[in-house]
Amino acid sequence: MDFFNKKPNLTHRKIILLGSAQATGTLLYVLFAAAVLIFLIPAVGELFPEKEISLVDFVLVSGFIMFFITSASITGILVFGYPAILALRQQLKEAILLITITISIVILFILILAIILGVLAITI
Repeated sequence: MDFFNKKPNLTHRKIILLGSAQATGTLLYVLFAAAVLIFLIPAVGELFPEKEISLVDFVLVSGFIMFFITSASITGILVFGYPAILALRQQLKEAILLITITISIVILFILILAIILGVLAITI
């Protein structure tokens, strides 16, 4: 348990870099998950073109929900994993600051994606 007792020297610069890295990792994971869904859903629709609800639809929806739960778990680890370790090391100030910076950068990424979507909507 020495891992949780060891206190790293976290400066504000290191916390900002960690928050940026965590937010960027989250963005990359979200883009990957979106790409998987974009390519998977049309392929499955072509394989099973039936009009009525079937066992296949139930399995597909169940698979999507499992994908969503897994995705939320991975994103939770990316955003809250290291801050949880910091909190266990009694570095609550650094943990809260890191979560705040990470979430702020994720919101910035959301705004950038919204701007890109708006530009694409105007040009199409």
